Amino acid sequence: SEVDQAEEIAVAIEVAALDAKRLVAQRTREDIRRTMDANKSAITSIYNRALRKKPSLQGAFTAQLVVEANGQVSNCTASDSSLNEPRLESKICKRLRLVNFGHKQGVAQTTINYPIELFPG
Repeated sequence: SEVDQAEEIAVAIEVAALDAKRLVAQRTREDIRRTMDANKSAITSIYNRALRKKPSLQGAFTAQLVVEANGQVSNCTASDSSLNEPRLESKICKRLRLVNFGHKQGVAQTTINYPIELFPG
């Protein structure tokens, strides 16, 4: 019947709208990159201080950031490190806990794996 068809269409529209909201409600790569770029100088200065003490220091690690719904970083751990410098990684993570990715409506807690490369020059 026409009523059944209309109801089916209404349900389909509702489902599509919910799917669209879910797609919008996430932190985009671009949002993350922009925020991390804005904090790059702080990471670089921590690295440069460590470099003065150990000029051969270079490498990379992945910062695993837990970002709360309000944009605050509640946790940061280092993994996949080629630095072998836990104190430096810890200092960088401590600094990254101060980063705020900004509140985004409908976004739940998110875990971000962000590669950080540290090379002199």
